[in-house]
Amino acid sequence: MRFRDRADAGHRLAAKLEPYRFERPIILALPRGGVPVAFEVARALGARLDVLMVRRIGAPGSPDCAVGVAAEGGGVYLNPAALREVGLSDSDAAALAERQSPELASRIRAYRAERPPPKLAGRTVILVDDGVATGATARAAARAARKRGAAKVILAAPVIARPTELALREEVDAIVAVELTLEPASIGDRYERFEEISDAEVVACLRRAPAARAPAAEGSDLWDGEWIGGEFRDPPPRADEVPYASPSPRTASARHTFEDHIGELALRIEAPTLPMLFEEAGRALSEAMGRGDTRSSPADHEEKVTVAAPDREALLVEWLNELVYRAEVSRVLPREFKIERLSERDLDAVVRGIRLERLRNPVKAATFHGLSIAESPEGFRATIVLDV
Repeated sequence: MRFRDRADAGHRLAAKLEPYRFERPIILALPRGGVPVAFEVARALGARLDVLMVRRIGAPGSPDCAVGVAAEGGGVYLNPAALREVGLSDSDAAALAERQSPELASRIRAYRAERPPPKLAGRTVILVDDGVATGATARAAARAARKRGAAKVILAAPVIARPTELALREEVDAIVAVELTLEPASIGDRYERFEEISDAEVVACLRRAPAARAPAAEGSDLWDGEWIGGEFRDPPPRADEVPYASPSPRTASARHTFEDHIGELALRIEAPTLPMLFEEAGRALSEAMGRGDTRSSPADHEEKVTVAAPDREALLVEWLNELVYRAEVSRVLPREFKIERLSERDLDAVVRGIRLERLRNPVKAATFHGLSIAESPEGFRATIVLDV
């Protein structure tokens, strides 16, 4: 079998990965060649796309002689035979792996800019490359995903060498390929076009990924208002659209309650509209993180937040986890939330908060345990559990 190019390979691979759609997987591409393939997979499955950076570890004085692979997050694979051949000890190899950190960090900044990496804890992760020959890169990537808490790691590529596929079974939970080949060196021969992928192409794929999610039903945008000066302004109705007055915070209220459990905090949220539900979820999270903090300082920090996910429920979890992550990194307790745009699969928001020396009650993560969003004539209700 021959693929026209990486996009064609991605389409075919996505069909093989369809059974994993409802696990809400996170697609992690192995740059650079794996990114165009993973882009098509993420688009077909309606999944989030990101990268997992890897870098070859070269022998001292012979950088072209690879002795292993290092991945962001601490995943490392060292080839024992290659180490023996060049006379390196385990401690030598560990030092070489550590030296890859600055270059990995540089590539991460180039590809992600200021965007935080996805949280993998408890999630299904699909690692995607354009081909797997020796498996060294895949091993390092799988170990990195495990270290970041992935519950299930799946390796997927259009073509994988059969001997390597057998050896990799101990590293991952499942391996998915369109074709298995007996010759590792023939990976590129399975493509009619197998050009080198540039950094610019990688960045372009990552930027296009949110808009490339599986299409929602017509009219699925649930909020597309404009926030100016603290007030919401709805867009003008289309000619074929009946104007609808959304309940506002002045005329309809949202509320939340807590249920404490050991190591967990369940949030019950009610709101007339879905945008208000997401805002109220933010306020509930803020209250959970700031319990016991009686300060009434005005919000002095503002930032834009964009979140994407495969569906409405996952979007709520990703929204709260994004707030948790930003609070941890910037030491800002979020206090005020304005959803500028909300669809079934992504949202744009403005968040205002106050800077703190430390968070009084840090939250580990929002979870999928017991997650639900229900709609009724009165509005929306949601239940979500925080890991505290």
